[in-house]
Amino acid sequence: MVLARESAAVSPVPANVQTARLASFAAGRCDGNELLKLEAGWKRMENSLQENPALRLAVQIGILKKGTRWLRWGLGVRDAWIQVFETRPVMACLSADDSNPYTRIPLLLAEQREIPAIACHHGALDCRMAFKNHRFSSYLAKGEMERDYLERSCGVDARRIRIGASSAPRENAPVSLERAPWITFFTEPYETDFWRVEAIYREVLPRLCAAARQSGKAVVLKLHPFESVSQRRRLVERTLSGDDRKLVTLTDAPLSPKIFQKTWCAVTVESTVAFECAALGIPVFLCGWLRHAYAGYAPQYVRFGVGRMLEFPDDLLRIPDILREMMPNADLPNADLPNHDLPNRDTVHRLLQPISPEALAEILCQPAATPEPS
Repeated sequence: MVLARESAAVSPVPANVQTARLASFAAGRCDGNELLKLEAGWKRMENSLQENPALRLAVQIGILKKGTRWLRWGLGVRDAWIQVFETRPVMACLSADDSNPYTRIPLLLAEQREIPAIACHHGALDCRMAFKNHRFSSYLAKGEMERDYLERSCGVDARRIRIGASSAPRENAPVSLERAPWITFFTEPYETDFWRVEAIYREVLPRLCAAARQSGKAVVLKLHPFESVSQRRRLVERTLSGDDRKLVTLTDAPLSPKIFQKTWCAVTVESTVAFECAALGIPVFLCGWLRHAYAGYAPQYVRFGVGRMLEFPDDLLRIPDILREMMPNADLPNADLPNHDLPNRDTVHRLLQPISPEALAEILCQPAATPEPS
């Protein structure tokens, strides 16, 4: 297991697993002649783009000049991975993110060497599969929802998709949803897509506080790892009145059974956590008016019973009434609730179907497929 970044370290690992840091394979310098050729090619590309009226301004203000720095960095990453392949007896390559250069490059090298290259994705869905070159011999989908999305929305060849999640759903779902104390708002780093974060908070948080007050619950903001607690706390203070602030708690703690056990219902835009909550039988509400215009995550969630779409901000005020309709026998344990509006065992099975060690070994050892033309 090659670690491309510090946070990738897993401890402990099984006795038959060895770990190494990609940095330990890095060479001191890249090939100077190769770099010069690539830089010259980049410059020719810049000159040709200046002839296109739609792209001329980007060249003139220097956006593309940073590309030469990326070339040197990219060669360094590639050369480190080449060292991995040349110094280790690699028979297959498995990557859980074929968009990140650090973890896409080994798939490309495996393909060149006609070694099985297996890709999967750490999130529930990956909309970039619709426009990426598919450089893998097999793709592991976690369940029917992801398989359907890959085929129907992204055009991935069905023959190259295998069903196989890494693990079964988390255990320790809420004993009783009615007694769970939190409306949990699973936030996202909206800035990465240039969203107006304060506007989102002003639409969502006061209404969640009103719903929480009506149902005797608290509001918990579970932050994404990319978000800052101090910055988000200042945003909450600017957004809410004093009484509403008393109902809100922020946490950047890692996801854990404790968080799920205390969640009465989950609210998000289209975070992968919706998928995890549904797998535990926790009701999920999707802020549909904020959903991505092209990715199609939220509609796919609804299609497979992961969550209920809310079309307008004021629909958040209806959460207590909706849940009362969904849970007419509120004192029963969640697993026994009869209402089909709640995520059920069939939904869970369609979301997550763990792969057996034997099936994974078969995929890793199969001959590499002939790559699709670029």
